[in-house]
Amino acid sequence: TCTALAAVVREIPGVLGVHGLRTRFLGKDVQVDMHVGVDPNITVSQAEEIADAVERVLYEAETAKRVGVGVCDVLVHVDPWRTQADTAAEEVCEK
Repeated sequence: TCTALAAVVREIPGVLGVHGLRTRFLGKDVQVDMHVGVDPNITVSQAEEIADAVERVLYEAETAKRVGVGVCDVLVHVDPWRTQADTAAEEVCEK
């Protein structure tokens, strides 16, 4: 579930990386807590638009079909994504 959700989020324009993704089952659905990396040179408003897009996509029925579970709650933390080292050090799924 975690890896599939991260793959979906990486497809969203403006998302440069995903890390610290945690899921918790609540009934048959999951709560999602995650960090997304964005360009450090964009405005706060632009970063908020990216976070909103992440939330919208995760709530969509099509996403539930792709990952095999519905999402009932999303918390997105936005972080600056500075270098290729951020990508190399990316630990997507926390236990």
